[in-house]
Amino acid sequence: MSEIYGSISKYDETLSSAKEPLLIYQEINDKKGQATSLNNIGAMNDIFGDYPKALEYYTKSLKIKEEIGDREGQARSLNNIARVYLEQKEYNKSREYFTNAEKIAKELNSKEILRTIAVSFGELELAEELKSKVGEAEALLLQARIMVEQASLPVTQTGMSVPSSVQASLLIDKFKEAILIFEQLKQPFEIAKAYYYYAQSLKLHTPTPLDRGEYLQKAKEIFEKIGAKEWLNKIVNGKGYLSKAQEDIGGDF
Repeated sequence: MSEIYGSISKYDETLSSAKEPLLIYQEINDKKGQATSLNNIGAMNDIFGDYPKALEYYTKSLKIKEEIGDREGQARSLNNIARVYLEQKEYNKSREYFTNAEKIAKELNSKEILRTIAVSFGELELAEELKSKVGEAEALLLQARIMVEQASLPVTQTGMSVPSSVQASLLIDKFKEAILIFEQLKQPFEIAKAYYYYAQSLKLHTPTPLDRGEYLQKAKEIFEKIGAKEWLNKIVNGKGYLSKAQEDIGGDF
């Protein structure tokens, strides 16, 4: 608890120090100084992860720079705002602000700012690619889960019988493909959930529970590591899942 209070205190002290120059610049009506101070306060909030406040101060800084015709400052502020949106995974807004920043930087022929924006665009492209791959894996996982749910319902409700070997193979392939993508992207929580759902699906399609136990154990280890208590309870206490005795001997359940 003392560490939390210490962090809060440091946060408040840092922001207080950053705001002192702003008050002085406001008193003497120094617009450029105000814009710089507002940008610095925005940067402090950005560092501490208070993105709404960071956007508020970056935007105030941008407006003053527009008033006084500081084109280079505008480009920098637009880039800062774009990066906050990037952190918040609002990629369309991020691209819009990066594009506007790049346009001004090209007009000014500022190679320094253009290099900074180029790096930012690269990060945006990687983030969007990651989102696309995560979306693909989530879609595969959802499709597989729906197939499991349908297969577990009575024939009269779904019009299906227990899946054929071909259907079972397709289902397992979807799970494995989703797991592979999540593993490549190093998304531990999503990996663990995929392991969990895959283990559930194996109840329908494998004569022995050995594979199920393996994947439940993998899920359990990740959930323990990241502190996902609710998901741990599903595995340890849930009906038909890994029990304490089975965990100790590493066998059937």
